[in-house]
Amino acid sequence: ENKCLTDGSDVTQTPDILWGKKGDNATINCSHTKDAGYNQMYWYRQLPGETMKLIVFTRYGFDDHDFGDFSKDKFSATKPDTESGTFTVNNLEPEDKGLYFCAVSQHTYFGKGTKLTVLGKSKQDRAITEPTVKVLPPSKKECQKDGAGKKTIVCVARGFYPDHVSVYWQVNLENVTDGVATDNAALREAQSLALPTLSRAEWTGAPSAGVGRLLPAL
Repeated sequence: ENKCLTDGSDVTQTPDILWGKKGDNATINCSHTKDAGYNQMYWYRQLPGETMKLIVFTRYGFDDHDFGDFSKDKFSATKPDTESGTFTVNNLEPEDKGLYFCAVSQHTYFGKGTKLTVLGKSKQDRAITEPTVKVLPPSKKECQKDGAGKKTIVCVARGFYPDHVSVYWQVNLENVTDGVATDNAALREAQSLALPTLSRAEWTGAPSAGVGRLLPAL
């Protein structure tokens, strides 16, 4: 029976977000805190709209890693010890964009994954752009309620590239996670390259209790 931990509690995969230019190489690192018996490491790729596929199986002490049907020129991997390994996508192309995961065996513990984006190299390609953020206040109906009722604050981030953005909510300079929902699927706007994403936070308390503050980051 396989046990799959998608929260990455025993497996550390870095970086979470990675981008490189066309023709570059992109390397992902993976390590775990399990015992030395977990000496096998697997690397998976999930392209947009497709299921996750195994690219390579590695094992400490063996240099001939099993890439199956995948090209060893396109992908490479190292397994220098039982606790760590690396995976590299060589000669990046736009179709390499996707999510990449490492997993360690005996019971297939997964890392959190790495999101890879391939940027163009020419001047005509879109440059990295920070988001424009707009915060929408609670509705008049919510504000008219007496007492410490729920107030919904909405943040819209748009105009950023590539589509890697994280939205954090703070109340009185402290991060909050309860009542927060974020749509992480950036959408391309018509007739432009703007990419909007939406985050919503529900805050319970009187208006004087605190102010929501957004920290968007690429």
